[in-house]
Amino acid sequence: MEIEIPSYRYEQQEIMGQVLLMPLDLGAIPEMRRQLQSLANEKQLGEEDAFHLLLITDELMTNAMIATYNHSPGEKILLHIRLSPQWAGICLLDYGGGFDLSDTLNKIPDGGTLQEFMNNLRLYKNESKPGFIPYNKRIVEHPRFGRGLRIVAGLVSSLTLAFHGSDLSFSDNRTDSTRGTLVKAIYDLKGPFLEN
Repeated sequence: MEIEIPSYRYEQQEIMGQVLLMPLDLGAIPEMRRQLQSLANEKQLGEEDAFHLLLITDELMTNAMIATYNHSPGEKILLHIRLSPQWAGICLLDYGGGFDLSDTLNKIPDGGTLQEFMNNLRLYKNESKPGFIPYNKRIVEHPRFGRGLRIVAGLVSSLTLAFHGSDLSFSDNRTDSTRGTLVKAIYDLKGPFLEN
């Protein structure tokens, strides 16, 4: 079955695209990082851009793996990276049952001081259930601090969701038949990009 990924709403021509089908194992993330670092080196992305691209992708991938494993452990995650001279697009298709972006981004209040933030974090940690995920073929507990998407949202110029059913039809709204989420992030590059 061919999967059509909704296009990014940018007019710039795509320079480079890379699609990875990721197994549900945190042990696969270092290989994903190596491939992205290789792409960043090939295109001579600046150090800051390369670091942010890896951080954004790492956070989104970890969330997608935990969610997919807890809802549909037989599935894999589709990761699509697109680069142009001005931006990097990161698109993940998971089978985690979908989530509400606004709820996720507001889950842990920052608080006005470090002490307030630490208290909020402790409270959230006590109320939230840990995620479970394979890591090198063993099931491990992964803490859910709820900060990953907030970090991503602070770095990207656009973070959007589309929800899909088992037939991979997409919708802007989560429904009872939602099987997973298509997360799209656009990161505006800060420095030069090698086009050849």
